[in-house]
Amino acid sequence: MYVDETGNADLAASANPVHRFLSLTGVIAQVEHIRTIAIPEIQRIKSEILELDPDEVIPLHRKELMQKVHPFKTLRNPAKATAFNEAILNLLNDLPYIVVTVVIDKEEHLRRYAQWSNDPYHYCLKILFERYCLILNKRNGRGDVVAESRGKREDERLFKAYEQLYGNPAPIRPEVCERCLTSKNLKIKRKEQNTAGLQIADLIAHPSSMHARSVYRDEPQLADFGGRVVEILKRRKYHRSIFGRVNGYGLKWLP
Repeated sequence: MYVDETGNADLAASANPVHRFLSLTGVIAQVEHIRTIAIPEIQRIKSEILELDPDEVIPLHRKELMQKVHPFKTLRNPAKATAFNEAILNLLNDLPYIVVTVVIDKEEHLRRYAQWSNDPYHYCLKILFERYCLILNKRNGRGDVVAESRGKREDERLFKAYEQLYGNPAPIRPEVCERCLTSKNLKIKRKEQNTAGLQIADLIAHPSSMHARSVYRDEPQLADFGGRVVEILKRRKYHRSIFGRVNGYGLKWLP
């Protein structure tokens, strides 16, 4: 499972509407599908559409892509931007994966649990961890969790939080974690390591987070590219119950 965050994890900033929400999105995919489908197509997009040097390590990153800044200035050309959007949408549609997005309303969390107040990032990670273990267990699968580096201090805290989850995964039984997860250690990758799965998660995380806010808070639905990403997720990628329910499965809202 490749994990990407959207928003601010700082509880002290919760009263600021811009920083009120934090979400973590997990993209669950087989390594073989990432290797044979995602990596070659991402490389093609970079070289043929973005006109990047194939020998340069330049990860796709949503913020820079949206702003069309270096090294993605090619997207200022409308034809290139259209070609890029269609290629990414085709990849997100064709690649087999499952999406789980967890969103926490930090302001509401503080209001309800002033004496408890979890670390928002770790709280969201716990819910993702539970969902991932249940999905693996149901499919008799094994896997691990990969997240992008957030800085030395944050990474150390995240390592410890993940180890604690592995050692005390309630309500998941410990033997389920041991059977389904290949390691008790979280894998953390730096952006420059160019991890394809993390790039996929980065492209999905923001649209999925905004979709959750539209579902649970009746905020406006995304339009244009983000809206088309959401339609792909709604149609076939969100984790869901045996009855097709996404809320509480592929989308989880936390107070």
